[in-house]
Amino acid sequence: MDTLLSAAQWMVGKALASVADGVLEAWDASKNFGLNIEALRTELLLVQATLEAASRKKIGGKAMEELLGKLRHSAHGAEDLLDELDYFRVHDELHGTYDAADQHAKGGVHDLALNARHTAKAVLGLSSAATLDEPGQANEEVVSGCMPKLGKLLPLSSSPHVHDNNSGQSTLCGSWYRCRDFPKDLSNLANLRRFYTPSDELHSEIFNVGKLVLLEELKVFRVNKESEGFEPKQLESLTELRELGIYNLENIRTKEEAAKTKLTEKSNLKRLTLDWDIKRCNIDPYVEAVILESLQPNRYLLELCIRVRGHGGPSCPTWLGDNLSVEALQSLHLVGVSWQCLPSLGKMWGLDTLKLYNIVPMKELVIEESFDRLIRLELVGLASFEKWLPSQDAHMFPLLQVLIIRGCPKLLELAFSNHIVYSPNEDWNIGWFPKLQELEIYNCPEFLLVVHMPWTETLCSVKIRGVKLLEKLYSKLSYRLELEIFGKDDLQSLDQILAFSNLMGLEKLALKKCPSLDSKHLLMLASLKTLAIENSDGLVGSLEGEGDVEWQLPIEILMVEELRGASGKELTELLTHLPRLSKLDIRNCTSITHLAMGVDVQQTMLAATSEVGEEDRLLVLPAHLYGTLQDLVISLCPELVLVEPSTFLPYRGFQALRSLQTLEIQHSPKLLSRCSFSGCLFPSSLQELVLQGVEGMGTLEPLSNLTSLTRLDLWYCGEDLRCKGLGPLLTTGGQLRKLLVYGSPRFFADPTQVLLQEDEGGEEHQLVSLAAVCSCKLQDFSTDDVVGFLTCLQLYQNFNYKVERFTNEQEDALHLLVSLQQLEFREYNKLQHLPAGMHKLTNLKRLEAPALEVV
Repeated sequence: MDTLLSAAQWMVGKALASVADGVLEAWDASKNFGLNIEALRTELLLVQATLEAASRKKIGGKAMEELLGKLRHSAHGAEDLLDELDYFRVHDELHGTYDAADQHAKGGVHDLALNARHTAKAVLGLSSAATLDEPGQANEEVVSGCMPKLGKLLPLSSSPHVHDNNSGQSTLCGSWYRCRDFPKDLSNLANLRRFYTPSDELHSEIFNVGKLVLLEELKVFRVNKESEGFEPKQLESLTELRELGIYNLENIRTKEEAAKTKLTEKSNLKRLTLDWDIKRCNIDPYVEAVILESLQPNRYLLELCIRVRGHGGPSCPTWLGDNLSVEALQSLHLVGVSWQCLPSLGKMWGLDTLKLYNIVPMKELVIEESFDRLIRLELVGLASFEKWLPSQDAHMFPLLQVLIIRGCPKLLELAFSNHIVYSPNEDWNIGWFPKLQELEIYNCPEFLLVVHMPWTETLCSVKIRGVKLLEKLYSKLSYRLELEIFGKDDLQSLDQILAFSNLMGLEKLALKKCPSLDSKHLLMLASLKTLAIENSDGLVGSLEGEGDVEWQLPIEILMVEELRGASGKELTELLTHLPRLSKLDIRNCTSITHLAMGVDVQQTMLAATSEVGEEDRLLVLPAHLYGTLQDLVISLCPELVLVEPSTFLPYRGFQALRSLQTLEIQHSPKLLSRCSFSGCLFPSSLQELVLQGVEGMGTLEPLSNLTSLTRLDLWYCGEDLRCKGLGPLLTTGGQLRKLLVYGSPRFFADPTQVLLQEDEGGEEHQLVSLAAVCSCKLQDFSTDDVVGFLTCLQLYQNFNYKVERFTNEQEDALHLLVSLQQLEFREYNKLQHLPAGMHKLTNLKRLEAPALEVV
């Protein structure tokens, strides 16, 4: 049902997208087809709302499935119909016939509308569905003898349609969404103004394009693509063009030939691209300079892109330089030119976008006063670019929103950082980049002074990679401000790269291979919620020296990994200042070897030190964490041991953490080595427990108090681990829904152990009934042992694919699963028989054995 609903919703959404993109708007005024696009859009929105209501109500049943299936089938049929109809429409326009109107009166598109309304009635009822038919009861009509409204909204493939321009002359707009080429005689559509294609390259396929004198867009014109029909003179009569891209300009060899394009006479032209092929073999700087000079556009041009990618002559054309004629330019994109001097950017007072790519001779960029209006600046692949030259009067970049710098190996800094002097209390960034939203600096190995990055309130994204002192620095602002820093070996202080005073709103800070934080840094981060430190020599530097005032941080999540030089004492001190900490994640911290719980940190530290001997290697969890800590992860700490100073007996393990909900202990085999597994080790508040490589438990009885546990993962917790004590986690009072057991091959050796539990005298009794086990809430079970149970069971035998039959014990255990509904056998390639007694599983609804050779 969900699949059918999704398919129907996708179809309607696709149709609506066609309307929203404006592809069908020109049909609205068609004298041949007479569409009302707004009415069609309203009708389709009603169908979409109906389908959304169906998904929310979870309506099911055979009738609904059949209706939705018909709707989807009708959509596919209508789409095919439209493809065919579009062909006939092109044919009609070229040859003056009316095959399109005659060939399809109703057909598949009518079925689509009809099935959509029937589905609506099934979901909303007859009275609600009636609203779909209200606008003139037009749903049953065939508009202009061609198709119903709803069908007209489907995506088109190659349909020219009539449009009335301001002069009263009818012109055509066409769309070729699925076509890979154009008909040879497309240029006979003398009234064609624009067309829509999936790729701009299709524009280059028009033969004799000069005949389309009303054409407004020609995004790709390849000079002399063929021996005829693609000459530069084809552009001469296209005076209505608003966008033009001329490619393969290397095929023009004389200025007379270039002049035939008559670009200066195209007063409507707003966007122009001039492109020489990068793979051309006939590079002649002099000829290219002459041709470019002869391709002068009209003075009202707004966007200009010149891609020479090789040479283009020693200097820019005069119409872009000393005798600037395109003063109205708003966007300039230069790629691969070899000009010694850049164009007269200072005279382009309307310029808001400047992109300079792969310009080898460029060594400096003069910041003109006109840059006050720049919104986007991209400097990419400038191998010789070294410095900025700010002008005297410019108030630089007050409107700049996007700054991208890539592949400038000699660039040392951002603009102005060595030319402007401010008082210590003045923020220079506010003066130079007050509107900046996106900053990107890649592969500039000498770039320094990152501390002067404009950390303004408007900044949403920062991506810095491959600069001096830093491997990368990423920052993003979605619903919160986050900052990730990956330093290099020569980074000595975070003050070299960050102005912490500008990061008051920072909520997440991730540091990798960075120097230690100082308390002065942390105190400036008043909004910090998450702190992650990895692969560093220290955690937090000087925590003292802040006076007698007790300072606290708002950090809620602390993650530390591979802290080579950080001591347990240092981490303990930091934890005392985190009253809101809810998650603590410790990974690969080999310098910390002992863990203790302490009501009083100093007292616990002294008592534990007398036993472990090294204060720096001891981590104490302060008492305030007992009521706040909800998640605790300890991983890859092979020498870490949980200790309990003699002054705090009896032994309590992790029970002191009364708010703990999730505990993960991975690859830390010694952590519980001093524990007595005769009692409970974990707080009853625990909901998820993951133990990996924790040996010595023998049974699950130390977990018997975890009645709130919903997930239990046991990875390689000893070959002697048995299922004894699992019963209390599965019975009526237990909440266990997910169980995973790997690496303990005898865990289910005696399934009846699930029913047993020791009393206070140490004697075993059947304290759990079979009925209680079979009515458990377990939903997901995985094991590399053979037998397990859950409401939806999956059996895995990942390490023994050669098993030919189950043992009697395994079959008996399987018979206990009277509530079993689904059973799968995977990878049992040698299994000869299914387990005996399968008829006892009376609730079994699905049985899968895809790998069995003989059943």
